[in-house]
Amino acid sequence: VVFKDYDAGFANGLLSDAKQLYNLGKKNPGVANPIIPNLHKFYNSDAWEDEMAHAAAWLAYAVGKSDASYNGYLSEAKSYFKAGVPWSMSWSEKRPAVAFLLYKLTGDGQFRSSVDNFLKEWRPGGSIPRTPQGLVWRDMWGSNRYAANAAFIGLLAAKNGINA
Repeated sequence: VVFKDYDAGFANGLLSDAKQLYNLGKKNPGVANPIIPNLHKFYNSDAWEDEMAHAAAWLAYAVGKSDASYNGYLSEAKSYFKAGVPWSMSWSEKRPAVAFLLYKLTGDGQFRSSVDNFLKEWRPGGSIPRTPQGLVWRDMWGSNRYAANAAFIGLLAAKNGINA
């Protein structure tokens, strides 16, 4: 997506690779923890559907509505997506990004609500505690990454008419 206007050959190669990786994930559903030794010590994921939803939504965006595969990717992204208010936006939790991208692709209020509900938790009056200086503090391990990721989703939402 990023390179298509600058280097179409490179962009097409990346898209081809992304499709291959997505198909690999479809053929081998589940978390990678059991197949990569010691992965659980550093990145213990408990779900994989959000990554597949994220990949399918990005592939739909990348190929565009005129491509024959667009509706398939979009349908798969929707089927992998699990509604609810996610704990965070992080390496292990992609639902806020997926909800935003699905809203951008479809305009469906369900996905807008998912983004809105996620962001409400981060705003004053939400469930996430704050430090005495006002930093929204999700977790002691990498607290600024959670705040920065939520702020990024908030920026995307604001730019696209979601006023959480």
